[in-house]
Amino acid sequence: LALGRAQEVLYRLKQMQDEGTLNPAIPIYLDGALAQRYTRLYHTGKLHIKEDMRDFLPKNFKNINRNTRYQVMYGKDAKIILTTSGMGSFGPAQVYIPKYIPRKDVLIHFTCYTAEETFGAKLKNTAKRQLVEIAGLVLEKLATVEYTTEFSSHAKADEMIEFLNQFEHLNLVLVNHGDSVTKEAFAQRIFEQVKPKQVGILGEHLFRVNAFKLVKTIPAKCR
Repeated sequence: LALGRAQEVLYRLKQMQDEGTLNPAIPIYLDGALAQRYTRLYHTGKLHIKEDMRDFLPKNFKNINRNTRYQVMYGKDAKIILTTSGMGSFGPAQVYIPKYIPRKDVLIHFTCYTAEETFGAKLKNTAKRQLVEIAGLVLEKLATVEYTTEFSSHAKADEMIEFLNQFEHLNLVLVNHGDSVTKEAFAQRIFEQVKPKQVGILGEHLFRVNAFKLVKTIPAKCR
């Protein structure tokens, strides 16, 4: 999330200010050392970004760090805090989520895919006013939690099907990354719409392949 997507979110907030849908008086904070570092590189052009694309920072933008984090976190003024990681299980998000989940006046917005077993997925699977275990704490979920995927780096299913259909004579397609139900459903869709000779699902099995075909499958517990 630190490279590219954090800057895209900042630019979207700037657009909202310009459109009049976000009050520019509301401070916007960025937390996360790597995200801050890449933001500086984008802004100064050291990543060879076109000059007309460097104006992506919203008004009233501030970086925060470990020394200022708690002051900002516990302040009662309206604010937007953008932080890593995108799934909530790493980075400063590990600090913010347990503090903000029990608060009714907070919106936590995940802009990316949240994998199974991450903080983000746990919150998605927990109804409001129900208990959730986060970072060893059992907390009542009172904050509003929203999920969108417009800033996800993951390709959509239709895009992956379109990509796979560009190849002729596919012998094997392996499906990885995602919960088991999603992987099984997507594997079936690949088999029906792309028609490779074989489709495998990574997780419970490993696959040994050579340059031409599947050689054998191995139960993952045998590693």
